[in-house]
Amino acid sequence: MRVAILVLALLWGVSSTVQGVRQQREDLPPDAIDCSYRVELLRDRVVAVMDQLHLQDLDGTRDSLTHLLRETQAACAAKDQRLARRLEQIRARYALYLASVDRVDAARQELLAHE
Repeated sequence: MRVAILVLALLWGVSSTVQGVRQQREDLPPDAIDCSYRVELLRDRVVAVMDQLHLQDLDGTRDSLTHLLRETQAACAAKDQRLARRLEQIRARYALYLASVDRVDAARQELLAHE
C-alpha cells in the first residue's frame, strides 16, 4: 500500500513538473496556454529576477521575460479581464524594474568614464 502511494505521488510530481515546463515554452500555441498558471509563473519569474542583485545575462533574461509576457498577454488578455489586469500589473512593475536597472547601469558607466 505504501509503495503504491509513493508511486502515485512520484507520478503526480513528474506529471506536474512536465506540465510546468511545457507551460514555460515560448512557442506554445495560444490555445494550449494555461493562462492562470502562466500569470503566476510570470509573476514568480519577475520577482526572482528582481531579487537578484546582479544578473550575468540580463539581456537574455530581459528578452525571454519580455517575450513570455507579450505572448501571454496576446493569448490570455481577451479570455479573462482579471488575468488581463494582473498581466498588465506584472508588465508595468517589470518595466519599472528594467528602467531602474538601466539607470543604475548608466550611472555606473558614467562613474567609470570619469576615472
